[in-house]
Parts: sequence; structure tokens; C-alpha cells
Amino acid sequence: MTMKKYISEIGMILMLMTKVILGEGTTGAQFLSIGIGARACAMGQAYGAIADDPSGIYWNPAGLSAVTSSQVMFCQNFWLLDMTHQYLAGVLPYHGGAFGLSAYYSSSGDIPKIEDFIKIGEYSAYDAAVSLAFARSLNSQIGYGLSAKYIAQKIDTENGSTFAFDIGLIYDFRRDNSLKIALAIQNIGPGVKFIDEKDKLPLNIKLSSAYLKENYALGIGLDREIDSDVIFGLGGEYVIKKTLALRAGYNTAHSYSLGFGICWQKFDLSYCFAPNKDLDASHRLSLVYGR
Repeated sequence: MTMKKYISEIGMILMLMTKVILGEGTTGAQFLSIGIGARACAMGQAYGAIADDPSGIYWNPAGLSAVTSSQVMFCQNFWLLDMTHQYLAGVLPYHGGAFGLSAYYSSSGDIPKIEDFIKIGEYSAYDAAVSLAFARSLNSQIGYGLSAKYIAQKIDTENGSTFAFDIGLIYDFRRDNSLKIALAIQNIGPGVKFIDEKDKLPLNIKLSSAYLKENYALGIGLDREIDSDVIFGLGGEYVIKKTLALRAGYNTAHSYSLGFGICWQKFDLSYCFAPNKDLDASHRLSLVYGR
């Protein structure tokens, strides 16, 4: 089977799975679809089968089953004029598994309030989510994970909140953490309601694979979100003398991405530049302690 045919068939499977689980429809809480972490985003967001740092709480909670040391992560995304997006998370390994806790917050900045073509003031909007995750290895090849999250949104004086779950699986073909395939289903929940209107959450089915060696990593991923087409991502990383990581990727929803990482003792600082097809480019910074 050719790679093109393989990707096409997997895409069809993802579309069918999404329709079976929740059907089509317009979604709310779109901030849940914003990629987390400079490393992951520089690699074209093809990260679901890697996910071996605190950003795994977002990408695939099963990835935390491979975490062997306590880690803390902070991410800052500079995006769309005054809009910002922050992520703070920690992971604690525990008896063949790991616990994770994360919080992310997105702010619009000040938005002009217009009435009859006249500016009468300003308002703001924010989105926030707090997630608690657990992952465990069933054996040397299979890991699973679950994340529960509370979601809150505010636009001007209106508020909405809800809850959701993510589930994930990772399978290691070679028992040495080098060739993996992963499945994650994100944002399973009842939707979020503003005033009298309720929107579905952006349910996403993520299928990904990764090939990992000591000084390089390759990732490939397919995402199918409920109200969008299948998204294909591809990315890679090359590490020089365990100190400097060079990264690049491509994602059909956003465009290409470039980035780098600098490792020093237990610190890992990463940067990602990602232009957007329709919107402003984003600049992401991530700092991980404990890797």
C-alpha cells in the first residue's frame, strides 16, 4: 500500500469515527485547539506519539506513561496582535505511571465596543482550562492515559463553563521507545453554553506515529476535528551534542514551522515560529525543568 493511499484511508477512518461519536456541527471553546509547546508546534504538531513532557497532558495523556522524572513546564504563545496564550503544567512519575496537572489561559486583550458605528468603550474575553491527568504503562509496549478538565470562558459580561475528558493510548512496536503509534480522543464533553445557546466542544481524534533515536525524532500525525477537514502534520528534530535541537515541520491547517531548543543541565528552553495561512504568525516560547 502506498503512503498516499494509507494516509487517505486513515483520514476516512478518522472522519467516520468523529461522526459516530458526536456528529457534525459548529463548535465553541476553540482555544482548546491551539497547540501547546514550542517543541511540539515546531514539529508540525505531529506530537501525539511523543508527548513525553508536561505538554503531553494536552497532546495525548498516554504520553506521560514514558515520563521518568518530575518535570515542570511553562509556555507562552504570542499570537494575533494583543492575544496571548499561557500554559503551566507539571508531571510527577508514580509506580509505573504518572500524574499531571496543567492550566492554560488565553486572553484577547482589549476589544473596542462599538454601538451605532461609535466606540463607546472596551471589553475583554478570556478562556481558561484546568486539567488533571493520569497515565500508566500496562507493560513494556502499551501505555494509556486519561485527562479530566474544567473549562471556563468569558466574553464581556457573559460567562460559560463545562467539563471534558481526553483519553489516549500509545503502543511501542519495538519495546525500546523507538517506534510508536498513538491514538487520542480529545474534548469529550457536553458542550459550553452562553446565554441560551450551547455549542459543542471541538472533539478531536488524533492518530499519530513517531520514530525516536538518541539524537533525532520524526513524527507524523492526522487530526480530525468535528467541524473541520482532516489535518496532516509532519515534523522532525535533530539534536547536536545533547545541547542544541533543530526542528522543522509542516501542518496543513497552519503552514510550515521552524524552531530550536537549548538544553542545559535540567533546563530545556525552546522557541517556535509558525506563520499562519490566514492570520498573524505565532511565536512560542517554552521552558521545561526536569528533563
